[in-house]
Amino acid sequence: MADNLEEILQLVWEWQEETFDTEAFTACKGLHGEIDELAFEVKYGTLPESLLEAADCFMYLNYICRKSGMTIEEIKQYLLIKLDINKEREWTKKSNGCYQHKE
Repeated sequence: MADNLEEILQLVWEWQEETFDTEAFTACKGLHGEIDELAFEVKYGTLPESLLEAADCFMYLNYICRKSGMTIEEIKQYLLIKLDINKEREWTKKSNGCYQHKE
């Protein structure tokens, strides 16, 4: 079995390629539904159910990124780039409790 996240995402991608024939944009709609399920489980459910829904979200993100031609290396690189960008931003807490960067 795979030992690290990169290996796991590759196994997931191989299974997804064999199983699904959906465009990345359409998969975004599926991700939206999974995020709603995750939000419900985080608020009302149990940790195991939340983890399963989080895994579904990661699987959808993996599929969308890979189907769009992104590689795991590019995703890792851009995560670090975005982290640096976000660290330089000022953040404000909105009335709903979420944070948003200032323009």
